[in-house]
Amino acid sequence: MAWIEQTVKHSWRVRYLRDEGTYGSQSGFHTRKAAEDYAHDMDTDRRRGTWIDPAGAKRPLATGPH
Repeated sequence: MAWIEQTVKHSWRVRYLRDEGTYGSQSGFHTRKAAEDYAHDMDTDRRRGTWIDPAGAKRPLATGPH
């Protein structure tokens, strides 16, 4: 389950539990509603089995031959 936190005035982040038991976050939401919508979408994707950890999406898939 994902939840939201206000970091500073007019800035929100979404926190979530990763599959390995650590916590992740996505920040930069300018409204509470935007953060809530993202958190709800994240939870829906997890229930559907289509969720991809945003931190994992930043890692390269493979290094090809040079």
